[in-house]
Order: sequence, then structure tokens, then C-alpha cells
Amino acid sequence: MSGGGPQLRRVAALFLVATVGFALAALLTRVRALDVLLRVCAGLAALGAGGVLVASRGERGR
Repeated sequence: MSGGGPQLRRVAALFLVATVGFALAALLTRVRALDVLLRVCAGLAALGAGGVLVASRGERGR
């Protein structure tokens, strides 16, 4: 995994920042915070998995 390392770190950092941001927004608004947080985390997990797949396909193509 020589070429995918920095890109995977960027995807992981983006995932972490987005998760924390959405969690804070959900908790601050207090509108079904847990429900909103679970849905957002599920969506972000899907986006993160898609980013990892794209990164791994790009590395295989080299």
C-alpha cells in the first residue's frame, strides 16, 4: 500500500472531522440527536467505504 497511504489518511481525517461536526450539530440542536447522529454516521460510513474503494482501485490501476 505504498501509494494509498496518504490518500487513505486524508479520507480517514475527513471522515473523523465530518462525524465530529455532525455529532456536535445534532447535539446542539437537540432534535432527535441520537436518531440524526445514527443516520449521519451511517451515511458517512458509506461515503468512507466508497472513498476507500476508489483509492484501492486507483492504486491497482498503476
